[in-house]
Amino acid sequence: MKLTLPQQDIYFEQLLYPEDPIYNIGAKIRIEGPLHIPVFQQAYRHLIEQHDTFRTVFRRVGESVEAQVLDTPVEPLEYLDRSAEGEDFVLDFMQREFVKPFDLLGNRFLHRFILIQVEPELHYLFSVYHHIITDGWGTSLMFQRLVSNYNELLEAGAVTTAYPFSYNTFAEDDELYRQSAAYQEDQAFWLEKFSELPENLFEARNRQVDKSNRSARKELYIPR
Repeated sequence: MKLTLPQQDIYFEQLLYPEDPIYNIGAKIRIEGPLHIPVFQQAYRHLIEQHDTFRTVFRRVGESVEAQVLDTPVEPLEYLDRSAEGEDFVLDFMQREFVKPFDLLGNRFLHRFILIQVEPELHYLFSVYHHIITDGWGTSLMFQRLVSNYNELLEAGAVTTAYPFSYNTFAEDDELYRQSAAYQEDQAFWLEKFSELPENLFEARNRQVDKSNRSARKELYIPR
């Protein structure tokens, strides 16, 4: 499967900074209260089976790169008991894990999930993934699905709600668009629009200088 247009943008920029986690995204979820670990493990397994992007690897094919969804068995959710070290240790540990870069063409899945116990009724679910397989909205939907799986397993002993979405569907639509007359018209418009590049809105930053991997937010208001 070819990379979609958004994936191409991310892939080529990551090539410029192969050792930097510039496209790592993720979350840490603080779970307070009793947690049924075996059921949570099952909910996680269903989650990976439901989301084809979490079973996708990227491979070089000739001069291009393609995505392939694997049907291999889901590996168990990694579980760590760090109750002896305490919460501050766990928070530092997650930060260190978050900035480890992914190897895009390493024939490995581009995500890591870890369930960490801090106290008997305090856990963290740590997750980090490359932006080429999901985004912030996808992360929100993923956690909603994980909670839904867990609750269904507790209440009914099985996951019964179907998950109808697939990134493959979007990839197929993306390919149809690239073969369409609309794509040719859009391409011609933007090539003419930016035949001369405008001045950058933001100053270019040297990624080799800033190694903190911390982001900042800038707000720009454009008049109507």
